[in-house]
Amino acid sequence: MKTTDCFWEKPNLGVSAVEITLGNDDTAEQFAASGYENYGYAVVKVPVGCPAWHGFLAQRGFVFAECQCLLSKQIDADVLALPKVAAVAGDIRFALVRTQSQLNHIKEQVAKGMFSTDRIALDPHFGLEVAARRYANWLQTDFDAARSQIHEVWLGLQHVGFMMTKTQGEVLHNVLNGLYPSCQRQGLGIITAAAPLLYGLRCATPPRFEATAISMNNMPVVRHYNYLNFTIDTLLYVFVKHQPQPSPQRAR
Repeated sequence: MKTTDCFWEKPNLGVSAVEITLGNDDTAEQFAASGYENYGYAVVKVPVGCPAWHGFLAQRGFVFAECQCLLSKQIDADVLALPKVAAVAGDIRFALVRTQSQLNHIKEQVAKGMFSTDRIALDPHFGLEVAARRYANWLQTDFDAARSQIHEVWLGLQHVGFMMTKTQGEVLHNVLNGLYPSCQRQGLGIITAAAPLLYGLRCATPPRFEATAISMNNMPVVRHYNYLNFTIDTLLYVFVKHQPQPSPQRAR
């Protein structure tokens, strides 16, 4: 069992948060000792093949939120032979985000509801506005700390989206990316999935693999990654629970 105090989520969600990943070898006693009840928002991830945990969590007030899919793919020129990729590859270019002004434009697009299918956006306790704030803060934090590279994604002369990536050894991690709201539902969705691969191919020292995580709440995106022949490495069932927290005592 892995327990993470997600302290960085407090300014995003407005409540304390904890994330727990369970396995078949973990016990109810270990889970009870995790201290999850001390958090306003508890997230529990259960790998496939651990069905006993599903009923256990339901009995304790947890509800299913999403299936998270961890994917990977070798980065090679074969992707250019796919018709949907070939149709846009020559027109896609990337511009590194170097200024706060560039980042602010991306954050403004995020605020318009770019990400509407993740568990935060779909949760009635949070919703689209909280989800947008969470992603905007995530972008700002990584930009300030230079933890990731953020690129504008252009299709010809049209600024269509962005991607945030991190390279570790031979792996290009696609941390976060998406199409701007005005470009969605226009047949451009393949750009979301293909852009990191195309970027990797253009690197001076191309990474060997791309790794990413997606929510299966977003079926169009799932289909795009299937079309690009990504490998499913891990499936995680995600359960969540909201818990009232005591109000801070006023000093007397």
